[in-house]
Amino acid sequence: MKRLTLSQRLALVFAGLLLGCTLLSGLMQIHINRQYSSVVIQRLNAGLAGHMVNRYGDMILEKGTDLPVLQAMFNDFMILNPRVEVYLIDSSGNILNDTIPPGRLKRNRIDIKPIQAFLNGTALPVYGDDPRFLPKKKFSVSRL
Repeated sequence: MKRLTLSQRLALVFAGLLLGCTLLSGLMQIHINRQYSSVVIQRLNAGLAGHMVNRYGDMILEKGTDLPVLQAMFNDFMILNPRVEVYLIDSSGNILNDTIPPGRLKRNRIDIKPIQAFLNGTALPVYGDDPRFLPKKKFSVSRL
C-alpha cells in the first residue's frame, strides 16, 4: 500500500474538516429556520386567539362552553385556516371544547405550565402538549 505524502494527508484532513463544518452549518441552519418558523406561527396564532377572545369571550363566560354557537365559531376559524385547531381549556388544563373530529383527540388534559409561561411573556417559541398527538408539542394561546 502506498503511503500518502504530507501534503496529501493535509488535504484529506482539510477536506474532512470542510465537510464536517458544512454539515454542522447545514444542521444549525435547519434548526434556526424551524425555530423562526415556530415563532412567526405562534405570533400570528396568538393574534387570532386574542381576536377570538375579544369577540366571543363574553358569550362563553356568560353562557358556558357547550354552546352550538361556540362549536360553529370554532368551525368557522377552521374553515378560514384548516391548520388551526381551537381548544377551550380550564385553568387546570382540562379540555372543555374543541374543533377536533370525534375520536381523534388523544388527550383530555394538557400541562398548563407552558401555557402560563406563554401568557407571562416567555421568549418564543414555547411548546406545550398537542391534544391530537401524544409526543408532539405546539400551541398559541390567549387568556379568557
